[in-house]
Amino acid sequence: MNGVGKCTTEKKILIVEDTDYLRFLMTEVLDSIGPRVEALPTADDGYSYLQEHGQNVAVLVTDIRTPERLDGVDLAKLVANKWPHIKVLLTSGYNTNLLSNLDTFDQFLAKPWSRDQLRGTVLKVLEEADPSST
Repeated sequence: MNGVGKCTTEKKILIVEDTDYLRFLMTEVLDSIGPRVEALPTADDGYSYLQEHGQNVAVLVTDIRTPERLDGVDLAKLVANKWPHIKVLLTSGYNTNLLSNLDTFDQFLAKPWSRDQLRGTVLKVLEEADPSST
């Protein structure tokens, strides 16, 4: 694991990524740090999942642009209002200079990212969510 400690929290990581291979890769990478990972293809699916399981999620990792009614920024805003305990990590390969208020979220990770960058950033966000969990 390249010197990265394993997280022991019981909270889940929720991934929202519409690109199948990235969603599977993110799941594989983040499974190695401890919390159970739930991965969904759209922000609408993520919102539905949170309606049922929001109390069990520690971190939302979401692509900014996802298909359907909600996009990742919409989902992140809903999470900030309805589930303030959930830390939000936004990710995108698009020019984020066009988007305002990204600094209001916990972290941003530009694509393309490496496995170590993804793992390290999520561990940092998890630690901020629950400092006793690492």
